[in-house]
Amino acid sequence: KQWYQRRVRGSEEPVECGKGTYSRNYECRACKLEEGEYQEETGGSFCKVVTPGMYLTSVSEAPVQCEKGTFSKGSQPTCIACEPSLKEYQNEKGSTYCKICSYSGKVTDGATRCEGLGCKA
Repeated sequence: KQWYQRRVRGSEEPVECGKGTYSRNYECRACKLEEGEYQEETGGSFCKVVTPGMYLTSVSEAPVQCEKGTFSKGSQPTCIACEPSLKEYQNEKGSTYCKICSYSGKVTDGATRCEGLGCKA
């Protein structure tokens, strides 16, 4: 692991950048939650970007899987809800898209299930 540090003004001792930040030109800079950035380790040299199917609770913690009924395409801090009125649903965690319920099916349980003829589990 590489350690990137910053110098505290008036001190010769380097100080490691904390979680949720990264080092650039001996300065600690914050990762931007609104842009889907995070850094869960100390001493980082860059912010990581949340991957599809995941969301962030904090810039200093690892991403979490999107819940059933939601999805994420990545590089965003939150998951997007599937729209039952458009017959969208998602019955799996960590998804990157919503499934479409069949014409004769019905979306239930907060967009987590499709019930009826031709629906997949």
